[in-house]
Amino acid sequence: MNRRTLIGYLVLAFCLLPAWAVKSATTQSRISWTGAILFFAFIVIVGSLVRNATSPESLPGPDFRRYQPFFMLAVGLSFLAAELLAIAFTYAESGVGLAGRAGVVISQIGSTHIPVVSKYATAMEPPLSPTSLFRVQSIVTVFMIAGLLTSIAYILLYWKMSVSERLQLYQWGRQKRPSNALVFGSFTFALLMALAAIFGGSEFGEPTPKFCLVQAVCYARGDDLLVFAAALAKVVAVFGFPLGAFALYDANRVLPDSNSANL
Repeated sequence: MNRRTLIGYLVLAFCLLPAWAVKSATTQSRISWTGAILFFAFIVIVGSLVRNATSPESLPGPDFRRYQPFFMLAVGLSFLAAELLAIAFTYAESGVGLAGRAGVVISQIGSTHIPVVSKYATAMEPPLSPTSLFRVQSIVTVFMIAGLLTSIAYILLYWKMSVSERLQLYQWGRQKRPSNALVFGSFTFALLMALAAIFGGSEFGEPTPKFCLVQAVCYARGDDLLVFAAALAKVVAVFGFPLGAFALYDANRVLPDSNSANL
């Protein structure tokens, strides 16, 4: 078994862990989480096989090869720590024991710096119980911190790469130059999604079962896995979409226009 395969198995196990480690979740939620992770793993494997068949084996650029392992390590450790802490918070009581005290500190950080986290305590009708409030504030905050650390690692990786190396990377991935309209639309969408996730948007209105993951009045009263999924959805909205929009902007700026390249 080579190193990449071993890492893949470890990442899969890490992603499956919450399904069976959290304190409170229905059997249906545990099975749904497992099924979703396996489905995404299948998509990643297929995508990896396609890329290996159509792209050169070696990664482009010395700086990218040098710093990519550190980037992946930062991402892995950030979310591993967040996951283990979040699992511990599902068993902890606010202010009781090491996990309980850590959860209080993290919840206070979230309440101070993330508007939606503070709203869990002020905008819920009827108000959350102390146990539910501690759980949702601590879990959402710890995953948001992991998203922030990952974003910083991504920016540092980008900063270490030259323009020519980024061009090589985009060409290695067979990426075409995105249009100006696509870049503008992606930035607008990412900004709106990030602001809605940070400030709560319409999360505190009347609940709609079909959109439970983006409605605090639904997921905050749900089981532990539902809170996990909602927290990860916020990470994608606040950090994933803006980083994706930035990547499109950089590709638009670095890659040559297809029409001019053919001249």
